[in-house]
Amino acid sequence: MTIASSQIIKWLAIYTGILIPVVTFLNMFSDDPHTRAKVSMGFFLVLFWCFGFGLLSYYKRDRFKQLFNAIRIPWQIKFIVSAIALAMLEEVVTVSLTNAAPLLGSETGKAMITASTNYAELVFLNSVWPVFVPWILAWTVLLSRYDFPPNHVFLLFGLLGSIAETHFGIGALIAGFWFFVYGLMVYLPAYSVPPRKTVSLQWWHYSYTLLLPFLFMVPWGLFYAFIVKGLLGYDFI
Repeated sequence: MTIASSQIIKWLAIYTGILIPVVTFLNMFSDDPHTRAKVSMGFFLVLFWCFGFGLLSYYKRDRFKQLFNAIRIPWQIKFIVSAIALAMLEEVVTVSLTNAAPLLGSETGKAMITASTNYAELVFLNSVWPVFVPWILAWTVLLSRYDFPPNHVFLLFGLLGSIAETHFGIGALIAGFWFFVYGLMVYLPAYSVPPRKTVSLQWWHYSYTLLLPFLFMVPWGLFYAFIVKGLLGYDFI
């Protein structure tokens, strides 16, 4: 790559650090209190998760790696469990912000950055388990065969999430901060994956990183729908 992945991440951080405060400031003049609240939620998501947890992940990544490798089970299991745990942690932030709507001048249920104000409904019926888990499983397969650098995993998983946020549109890509929202779910686990025998990485292998996660959604979706809707009787939101 002609441009280092670390430089791309830095540029995305600078871009996000400029764009989000400007958008937040401009929306403070909106006559719609729900719009102002929603934009404020986005600002605090960037502040707490993208920058707060992002800096923590960067400076404590070696400590996380030590703990990761100290657990004597296959790295694939550790990768899956830790990535799911981080995805669920991210949703703690988003649900908390959604429920903070009254503190931001709106009403509960009027201004939302999540599909539900109920954490369990969100993670089990909307985001983490129906959608993110098959992506994480796909990346476990990818990392078992190819030695993608952790910064690349961060950017590629972030790209995957950015595309999904606007249903293959460009809005989330322009926003930029979605790379951090999603990339931080897998950066620490990817950084901690131990050396292993892999196939020599070629440029076309990067196309698999977008294709395989969406392909994994089909069998996982059928299986998960059978469990959740067929056996437990819950509807997705």
